[in-house]
Amino acid sequence: VLILPMMISGNVVDSTSSSPIGEFNVIPVKAFSPDWYSTDFQKNSGALGENGKYEIQINSQGESRDRFRVRIEAAGYRTAFGKKSLAAGEPPLTEDFELEPAAPLVGTVVTSDGQLANRFHVAIGTPTTSPSFRFERPDTFFGHAFEITGKSTFEIAASFETQRVRVFNDVGFAELVIPPDQLEIVQVVLETYATHSGRLVQDGQ
Repeated sequence: VLILPMMISGNVVDSTSSSPIGEFNVIPVKAFSPDWYSTDFQKNSGALGENGKYEIQINSQGESRDRFRVRIEAAGYRTAFGKKSLAAGEPPLTEDFELEPAAPLVGTVVTSDGQLANRFHVAIGTPTTSPSFRFERPDTFFGHAFEITGKSTFEIAASFETQRVRVFNDVGFAELVIPPDQLEIVQVVLETYATHSGRLVQDGQ
């Protein structure tokens, strides 16, 4: 039996003016259980909403038990998370959103000696994403990750949920936790990595 793609659609407006949001991203979120989510940031998984309207098809990849929601992201607004969900084989779902205007959070990155850093990575994990993390390749499929080059500042969108942010480069590493009500990021200091050294001896050699 062929399982048809799931369909979610609706309207997205500004919560203060009720004006349609001009452009925004719609991202599918898989719910393995009521408290275990995984957001799929892969390029071909999401959809672009325009003029306050969106429609997204979600492929269950043959899984009929998992439920799906959507995540809405727009520049200058707090990220929103759907309250409704559907599973493969269920009728199309309609859900509307009112996005709260919110400026992005901006951080300045410095090294442990106070010098501005001009190249570093930023990786973000949240309760509704399931990012894997390696220093040599930050995950870009199930979490936000990006590289900054040529400047010492970065910005992330305000969110409905707590965000754990890791900032790092070849020199050092920092981790910060940003709750939903935080309005700004304090200076991010990259702590120098620890080093270990020693000798390997076998049979006295």
